Amino acid sequence: MKCEEVRKKIVEFLDGTLSEAQYHIIQQHIKGCDKCKKESEAINEIITSAKNIKIPEYDHSFWNTRYQMIITKAQERYRHQIFTRKLQVGFGFLAVLLIFFVSRPYFNEKKLTDFINVPEIAYNIPDEVLSEKTLPLPVDEMKQILDFLEPHDQATILAEYLH
Repeated sequence: MKCEEVRKKIVEFLDGTLSEAQYHIIQQHIKGCDKCKKESEAINEIITSAKNIKIPEYDHSFWNTRYQMIITKAQERYRHQIFTRKLQVGFGFLAVLLIFFVSRPYFNEKKLTDFINVPEIAYNIPDEVLSEKTLPLPVDEMKQILDFLEPHDQATILAEYLH
């Protein structure tokens, strides 16, 4: 028998599932062939090691705890993703508004120039024009937002609400 045929049947040889005739043929070959002998010893060592592995008993409490922990982590990850998406949408909306207000002078230069040429309008605005009914935000919040803007951007926003 050739080495290739013996190697294909080494596991069956070691398990004892071969017929007696084939078992004796492979046994004789292994005694005379060092390669096949080394391979059969290596496979026999693997089989012996595998048989010595002890599988722990099934523990219901371990799996229930593990399952609950996995579910909790999945829920936390889902909440975090939802929160992150809401933040992205919010910041995206703010970015669009900021771009709108910043780019407004470039598209409507005539109105901005007219407004800047008459600066006293910004200081003499009647209270009913800048009331909370006409503004999209409460007056205090609007003032806080306007504090972060450049003067020409503030003028643009006021001009939008005055026209």
